[in-house]
Amino acid sequence: MEVYKTGHKGPLITIPLGDWTTSLPVFTKFELLTSSFKYKRRRNLYGYKLKAVTVLVNSFYIKINKNGGNFEITGGYFGSIFTNLMEMMNFTYELQYLPGYSYGSVDKDGKNWTGLIGVLQRNEADLSACEVSISSNRMEIIGFSTPIHSVSRQLFGHVGAKMMAAEYYIKPYSYRAWLAMALVVVSLTVIRKLLNYLSYKYLNLETPKSECTDLFTIISITLQQGTDVPRSYPARLLQLSAAVFFLLAYTAYSAKLTATSTLNENDLGIRGLKDILRSSYWKLTLIRDSFSKNIFEEAEPATLEGRLWEIKLLNNPSQFVENTVEGLHRVLFSPQYIFLGQEDSCLQALTTNFTPEEACQIGAASKRYYTSGLGFGLQRQSQYKELIDYK
Repeated sequence: MEVYKTGHKGPLITIPLGDWTTSLPVFTKFELLTSSFKYKRRRNLYGYKLKAVTVLVNSFYIKINKNGGNFEITGGYFGSIFTNLMEMMNFTYELQYLPGYSYGSVDKDGKNWTGLIGVLQRNEADLSACEVSISSNRMEIIGFSTPIHSVSRQLFGHVGAKMMAAEYYIKPYSYRAWLAMALVVVSLTVIRKLLNYLSYKYLNLETPKSECTDLFTIISITLQQGTDVPRSYPARLLQLSAAVFFLLAYTAYSAKLTATSTLNENDLGIRGLKDILRSSYWKLTLIRDSFSKNIFEEAEPATLEGRLWEIKLLNNPSQFVENTVEGLHRVLFSPQYIFLGQEDSCLQALTTNFTPEEACQIGAASKRYYTSGLGFGLQRQSQYKELIDYK
């Protein structure tokens, strides 16, 4: 006989596993002793009331309604799965609702969490009724069901937003290309000076010139301006070669600048987080107590996220918002802001909280960040994990 409880305050459940006979000491139903049948037979919780906790940040995942003094789940992706589990496992629930984006964050000592994760950490609830992003630091504090869905984060910004003037004209070439051209100018100036010296000393064809004059000559050629015609053929060949080289560079630059200007009318003007870090114009905004904020806050200082946290976020609390809708509104009305938001939540907010004209002014960068699984949050060593995961 098997004896167990469905919960701390649940009834005592007894299941007979065998019968005594005269021919054999015990006739055991061996199939009932296997681990798979264990979860199958214990999946009936006999109406036990579980304590559930939820936030409501995206109605796509969960919908709740207040019925008198209690909250009840009425729909949503995770909400529907939760109610199906309730019917399959034969339990009831008491729902605790945490307003706002209250998933929680770790305190300064790195041990205790606030919000929904803190509720599960303190064993004040048995499980979450909503989606919770799964991460390594959270798995040290609470448990999770098998991932049910996965989601990524994207950068959302105002379509057609421009950078500051200087950076806008630097963008067509990479920093390495600009450095290479600067080295070419210096090298050509040195060669020009050497040819001028040799022509003066051995051929008496040139008059001595200063380094500044040679540099000015090369820069004039770089800018496609007129310059003097040297008497020696090597100097003429050098200046002609420099003129052809910089003509090609100038043509390529003009084409890329035109293309960049055209594309910026229809995109965000950035490709990823590195562009935000490099520019003093862009401001990164995150949801307070979100999965993304946890990543930046706990990142190593030398990483991209750690540098963004130190430079852009740590001393700028006004750049944090309370929810997805507020983050997208900030992007819409303040083009210098870039919002790192959950892809599903942002798309759902754009279709339900913005007019078509407003939604068309908000775009997303193609690159995706921090893909994570979504599952139900549980207590650290929850007895219900195997029952929920059992198929």
